[in-house]
Amino acid sequence: MLEKLLNYPEILRTDRKKATLALIVACVIIFLDFAFIITAQRKAVAALGSKISKLKKDIELVSKDAVLLQQAAQKEKALPKLLKIYSQGEIPLLLQEISNIANDNNIKVMEINPSKDTRPKDKSSTGQDFVSLSIKLDLLSGYHNLGSFLNQLENGVQPIFADEIKISRQPQDYLKQKVNLILKAYVKK
Repeated sequence: MLEKLLNYPEILRTDRKKATLALIVACVIIFLDFAFIITAQRKAVAALGSKISKLKKDIELVSKDAVLLQQAAQKEKALPKLLKIYSQGEIPLLLQEISNIANDNNIKVMEINPSKDTRPKDKSSTGQDFVSLSIKLDLLSGYHNLGSFLNQLENGVQPIFADEIKISRQPQDYLKQKVNLILKAYVKK
């Protein structure tokens, strides 16, 4: 024990060296942590902050655009629908439009035949001659699909009206009916 007390200055010097070495190592670790890790984390947080502010601006823009879209949709509903009357040369386009509407409503078109009416010509208030066009369709359809099809035809840009409808059942498929339909449309002469 006495030897320890006599060697106390020696022990104190070696412990100071160890303590100083530990302090230097700790300072180097703290410096490296600040120099590389914390700096990188600070840059990442700053970049994240700019991304967040950009996303907030984008959300505000999308919200404003959504409001503008809703207003435009309301204005569009308020505007009267412009009618397009096909000419006699555009009858194939009219038939294609009818076929497309049928396909959109899951209706199978078996046959489509246009024919001009032999009734007298109608004159509009503008003095333009129109010819009545009858379009005979043989369809395979469900009831709801047929109703949707007729609604789209009557409310389309070229008004087409159902003149005669004959529905008969299909023995092979109870969900589909055979429909003989005569549509009426007017085309420019």
